[in-house]
Amino acid sequence: MGLLERDFIKWDWDVELGVITDSIIDREDEIRVYFESKSFRVELINPSYKGFKINLFYYENKYSLWGLYFDDFYLQRNTFKFPKKYFLSFDKIEFRSLNYKIPNNVNELLTYIYGDWKKPIRSSDKKEYFESHIFIKENIMMRLSSSPKIGHSISRKWHDPLHTGECHEKKQAQ
Repeated sequence: MGLLERDFIKWDWDVELGVITDSIIDREDEIRVYFESKSFRVELINPSYKGFKINLFYYENKYSLWGLYFDDFYLQRNTFKFPKKYFLSFDKIEFRSLNYKIPNNVNELLTYIYGDWKKPIRSSDKKEYFESHIFIKENIMMRLSSSPKIGHSISRKWHDPLHTGECHEKKQAQ
């Protein structure tokens, strides 16, 4: 949504809704059944706590529900972090004749995320339009192990709490 125009951004064809992970993670089936009954196509993209994401497709539109969780200072997901202070209370905004809750002090939050957010950058590359400080920097093994598609095999291959070399040997024997 374009805050300045009070309308959708003309070149942005998806809607992303951040939801507290704890309120949604155990409701995957309920969400799927509900939205499929409304003729949406539903894809569970990432079932992990830190990266939870469900995509909902309706005709040519994509809606993403992505989980966010709190740590001491941030509300975050997988690779992004936002200062917690903006999400402890909410302001309201009217959008297309309906009222919605939004993070408090949204202008300051948007500046934190985008820098000069009043000059939209038309790009699909997040590194071009997000400020660098919102990205969580993790080592590659941490990021791979949290991936739902390869995380299980990574943790099986590389996790060896007793340092016996047993996992490595099993992989070589296969």
